[in-house]
Amino acid sequence: MTSPPDHSYPPLFRQIQPNPIRRSSEDEIGVHIPVIDLESLDDDALAAACRDWGLIRLENHGIPSDLSMKLENETARLLSLSFEEKESRFHGSPVSYFWGTPAMRSLRSVNWVEGLHIPMDQLRSDVDSSFSALRSLGAEYGEHMARIARKIFDAVARDLKLDSSQLWSYLDESHGILRVYRYPLCPDVANYFGMDAHTDSSVWSILNQDSVGGLQILHGNQWLHVPPVPGSIVVNVGDMLQVHPLLFCMLLMCIKAIYICILLLILKLSVRSFANEAARLVYGMI
Repeated sequence: MTSPPDHSYPPLFRQIQPNPIRRSSEDEIGVHIPVIDLESLDDDALAAACRDWGLIRLENHGIPSDLSMKLENETARLLSLSFEEKESRFHGSPVSYFWGTPAMRSLRSVNWVEGLHIPMDQLRSDVDSSFSALRSLGAEYGEHMARIARKIFDAVARDLKLDSSQLWSYLDESHGILRVYRYPLCPDVANYFGMDAHTDSSVWSILNQDSVGGLQILHGNQWLHVPPVPGSIVVNVGDMLQVHPLLFCMLLMCIKAIYICILLLILKLSVRSFANEAARLVYGMI
């Protein structure tokens, strides 16, 4: 007996009834990415991780666990509304709702994802009172993200020997973006991804994973599974940080440390990902 369709899902996702294929996760090659302690930040270790891996696992980051839980619960509540209500309520709002892959919404090409896009500078402006909880939680969470982004950026700036008097002009915390992703139950493990292989266009992307997992990275010409670790967050280098040192290199005619931009894939092939909905909070600093 099949389950009735979940009307919070986009209509395209309901065309095939969820029927998760039980698949072994033995083919997932796990990896231990570099771990950085934010409280006792080691500039050299951070720079080496950016050059060699393009991402780090950050511990002792100072984000209250109850804040993350409240934000996750509130966004889960909003995303559990019917698809039609989400389309209506978020229309014209600073908080926008998205799903699938823009311009590619055929059943065979769509990314199996939906979420909320929250520009931090607009979140602080007046929004619908029905989003007051999201506004206050998002603003508080954004302050922690800005703090973390600034601290690790200042550390890599020292490694790149950037002009310390210009650091504030290189990174603008007010342009941060919070995205909440929900990866619904998927009916076909062989043909769909939560998100296709991609790099992020930001300076940093800061990921707060749930317990389901599904994040993979391309390292050494091999896709590797990055399992979630409770209490930690994952930070990956974006396109802008990869490109900027090269521009400085050309302008100053000297050699700078070039950081790699990691290729990411949200893989929905494991039994964990298909037996459960997955979610993650992602903060991008541009």
